[in-house]
Amino acid sequence: MVASGVAVATRSLLAWTLPALAAATLAACGGGGGGSSDGGSITPQSFTSWGALPTNTPVVANGMSVSLTSGGTASNDTAASSASVLYNSRTSGGLRGFTFTAPSTTATWTTSSGSSLVCTGGVCALSNVAQTTIGAYSDPYSGLNAWNYQSFGAWSLPNGTVSAMSFGAPTAFSALPTSLTATYNGELIGRYKAVAGDVMDGNTLLTGGQFGLRADVSASVVISGGTRQITFSSTGSRMEAPAFPEFNDARFDIAASTLTISGAANSFTGAITSGSGSNAVSLSGTANGRFYGPAAEELGGTILLQGAGGRAVVGGFGGKR
Repeated sequence: MVASGVAVATRSLLAWTLPALAAATLAACGGGGGGSSDGGSITPQSFTSWGALPTNTPVVANGMSVSLTSGGTASNDTAASSASVLYNSRTSGGLRGFTFTAPSTTATWTTSSGSSLVCTGGVCALSNVAQTTIGAYSDPYSGLNAWNYQSFGAWSLPNGTVSAMSFGAPTAFSALPTSLTATYNGELIGRYKAVAGDVMDGNTLLTGGQFGLRADVSASVVISGGTRQITFSSTGSRMEAPAFPEFNDARFDIAASTLTISGAANSFTGAITSGSGSNAVSLSGTANGRFYGPAAEELGGTILLQGAGGRAVVGGFGGKR
């Protein structure tokens, strides 16, 4: 993946943090499989909040997702996506099962089937036994996050498809504020699909691969009269890959962008860009999202940024006010 002479460093717990995640996505451009080989059928109850999550009972949360195939075909969904969770206690260490489900991709991890599910540093990292289907989502029980009504994450399959999801308890449209000025702060978790020739942490890549990405997110919401918009941005982008310990990379910060809040549904959308700085990786795309909680206490969504040569960022984000 990287020019000779670069040592493989011990990986920190960033977003895709198990040693098992080493080359799974880098070697995954060939081969098939639309989902995890980990198995495990989940029959869930409906999600209402992390604070009221039943223990030892599978629970399903309504989701919205974005997927990008290895061939560059993108798809968004707001109707048929979900995340299923199983905890034996409402703590970071209580996770026992997790499933992302989108129209064209599903991934499941369970401790009973031998998957690794590790929650630490504000993120839950997921890997199946074969170390070929990997994922991560924001840990709602971490003091770094303390989400109550939503979470978000991303996953990668052996066939090269990368997906992201925002999931939780969406706010009823009738309960959305008619007047609101507030800033929601949170985080983004995603993947960057790099190509040969990219300069990452000062090193030129010999082949393409994937990097875990986390960033801080700010969403300033204004609903007042005819104004219904969000000023959305991300800062503090951190990257990580097998040959790279965590490093900062501001080129992947999302510039301040205006997202429009629908007046007919619980949704918002808008164009976004990233790619500033030296050795810029110019990317453009769309952010989609919605509000969560009984009174829009939190928000979340997905992003897809694409650039030349197949470069892309796929991610999920969330925040609270």
